[in-house]
Amino acid sequence: LWAQYTGLIKPGLVAQATREIPVLERQKKDSYPIQNISISGELIFALIPFIILICSSFLYDDIRIKFSLILLSIVSIVVKINDIWGSINIVRKKFTNVAKARLISGLVGPSIIFILTKDFGLYSLVVYTGFAAFFSLLYYSNFSSIDFKFKFDYQKIKLIFKDGIILQFLAISFWAFRLSDRTMISFFLSYEDLGLYTFAANLALFLKTFVGEFHTVLQPIAWGEINKEDKSTFSNLLKTTYFISIISFVFI
Repeated sequence: LWAQYTGLIKPGLVAQATREIPVLERQKKDSYPIQNISISGELIFALIPFIILICSSFLYDDIRIKFSLILLSIVSIVVKINDIWGSINIVRKKFTNVAKARLISGLVGPSIIFILTKDFGLYSLVVYTGFAAFFSLLYYSNFSSIDFKFKFDYQKIKLIFKDGIILQFLAISFWAFRLSDRTMISFFLSYEDLGLYTFAANLALFLKTFVGEFHTVLQPIAWGEINKEDKSTFSNLLKTTYFISIISFVFI
């Protein structure tokens, strides 16, 4: 829960950049400055969840929880970087590379649990996402580079933030609602009960994978094709949205 709630603390810079990059590319403009500025700002902001997780470890006497939170703080940074690189690859329509990176991640994660659980127990469940993200990021770095160069521009970051934070509030509201059940269980029941519930809930949430991935592919295409002077593109996008809603209802 600590990791999931601290994951909500983000300025929405990369999210906003993924909306602007397709538009800039359609207009034949250089999209790399906004990419690099937004990623640089997002990475700096990622230090806040890192510090919160480190500090939260001092609230517990149980050494397993304390050390797990410290490990999570490191894992959160690796996962954050991998998520950003994946988002940029998606928005640049490198779907095959993203699929390969996710396949690597999907294979490495369970393998780490299988290999380390006997000797490290609980900690293997804490670090496996970090290992999975690391190997995925290694693939991106070697075979699907985004040509990132650190560039901090306060004025431009402020402009991106003003646009990105609006939809970020929507994401925070969505995830706060999604985490409300686990939060209540953590207050009134045991950690074991929380773990069993989370495991069962994740199996059910697996059903939304198809719809979620369809949206992932659709989003950069939609942002690139929308034209204020041509209302037909919006109309077609609206029809697609209705179709996705119907499919989502069937899955639910």
